[in-house]
Amino acid sequence: MTQPNEHLLQLYRANLKTTLEVMKVCLEGAERLRTSQLQAIQDAKADGAEWRQEMETANSVEELLPIQQRLALAQLENVLGYWSGLFSAVTRAQVESIRQTQAYASSVASELKRSLEQAPPEDNPTLASFNQMLSEACSAYERAAEANEQAIRIAESAIVTADAGIRTVVADSTRKVA
Repeated sequence: MTQPNEHLLQLYRANLKTTLEVMKVCLEGAERLRTSQLQAIQDAKADGAEWRQEMETANSVEELLPIQQRLALAQLENVLGYWSGLFSAVTRAQVESIRQTQAYASSVASELKRSLEQAPPEDNPTLASFNQMLSEACSAYERAAEANEQAIRIAESAIVTADAGIRTVVADSTRKVA
């Protein structure tokens, strides 16, 4: 009698452990987002002081216009960097959560299979069909998890490509203004 209870205890413990690990991943992601926001604030303050100093040296509207154009392009680049960093932090947290969930699903499936193998022989016909269903569900889950990971990689690649293209346009515009 203690064997089934021990299996349930192990499954429950694994569930709680995975919950805590996913929570940790989420909190680390929130921490990265907060760090990114604080860095963006500090950078904006430092840039503002530099731009203010440059604007104070201008003696005419003709000297202020190019400064304003460079400022607008620099701000665009900063915004792009901020949102790219934000997306990256969110993506990393999502990928890690998916991996934690996959690991948990695999451990639960392994534990259930072990329990099924230890079942009394008279329960075998029922358990065989349950075992087949469990195998199919695990297989489907693994395929879905792989598809999620591929979708995340594609999204990251698209963001990097778009970010690089926009940064090139900004750099070209900056050279034209200068």
